Amino acid sequence: MGKIDFSLSKTLKLSNVITKELEEQDFESLDKIIIQMDNYIRAKGAIPIGPIIQHNKKKIIDDKHEIVTTALRQTNNYINNVDRPYYGNSIIRIKDCMYAHFVGPESKLGLAFDKLTVIAFEENIKLSDSNYVIFVDQNDDDDIVADIFMEKKND
Repeated sequence: MGKIDFSLSKTLKLSNVITKELEEQDFESLDKIIIQMDNYIRAKGAIPIGPIIQHNKKKIIDDKHEIVTTALRQTNNYINNVDRPYYGNSIIRIKDCMYAHFVGPESKLGLAFDKLTVIAFEENIKLSDSNYVIFVDQNDDDDIVADIFMEKKND
């Protein structure tokens, strides 16, 4: 049975983050990309911690709306010299996000986005074109636990 809890205002805070922008072909081998990220982090003397985080941001590229997706991984300590294709951030803090905690089939994850979008409409909240999805857990029944943070627009 699925469930979506929500909050109108929550802060997302990530520490010691390594990021990699994903290309379209990367989605076919996402598990391999994550393993490569984890191996890179370990080679730099750090340990990956927590779940994988996905950042999606709409951008206009060549007059077309495209979604740029980035994989994020937190580490136990900050990595000073990060080599491409990776980037490092000591802290990512996004204040005043709409938040949903989703439990259910992965195929229904879009319902959590829909719920937040409807609530934002009803509450007259303007959302930016950016969201973060934290894949907290997955069980054998293909049910997942995910936390979604949708950034509000700063006027």
